[in-house]
Amino acid sequence: MTIGFRQMTIGALATTLACLWATEAGAKSRTCEGQLWVFERLEGNTAGGGTLNTDPQRISRGIGLIATFEGRGTCKRDADGCRQRAADAIIECARDMWPARSSVGLPASCTNTSGNSIVTRVTLEGIFPGFQNTVLDHSRSFVCCSFNKSAAEVPAIVRIGIIGGTGCVSRDRAKNEVDILGKAVSWHAIDEGAKFQCTKVRQDHCKPPRAPLPGGD
Repeated sequence: MTIGFRQMTIGALATTLACLWATEAGAKSRTCEGQLWVFERLEGNTAGGGTLNTDPQRISRGIGLIATFEGRGTCKRDADGCRQRAADAIIECARDMWPARSSVGLPASCTNTSGNSIVTRVTLEGIFPGFQNTVLDHSRSFVCCSFNKSAAEVPAIVRIGIIGGTGCVSRDRAKNEVDILGKAVSWHAIDEGAKFQCTKVRQDHCKPPRAPLPGGD
């Protein structure tokens, strides 16, 4: 995976939340990681039909990492239950972020510091000159400037991948996929039928293709 961009944190910082977050005496806590991805939707991978191969090594040229997350869950005994709560917090946060994708702020589910299921970090990935620091513009930069450089409307799929131990991912390994680092990933739909209007985005933000060097192919 060659994203090659410096991380830019927009949400609640883990160090701050750690001071605010408290658990009952004897309670366990466990964490999961999350990754919000936008995928090029190929012919046949339409909303409501077909399947999407989410292995970055095989999917096609179109894949972009939008944001990363860390969630924390607490419980009395079952560590897997703690992780499930952590995963639930990340999924809820990501699903709430998408309807508010044009906003620079975070929804309440991503910043809540109380309860047994919270998100401790949200980081928008990458720096995209000319684009705003929003989920929408980070997605547009991939979809309009990389996935498809000509179509006025480009279809895409948005999913959150949860990474971690059992509870973050299914105990049944057959239900999980494996990322390029060999970690088990559990995928959850955010928007299976996303559509991006790209004409103006390309005019205003996407770099034109580089002219060939003299004497080059």
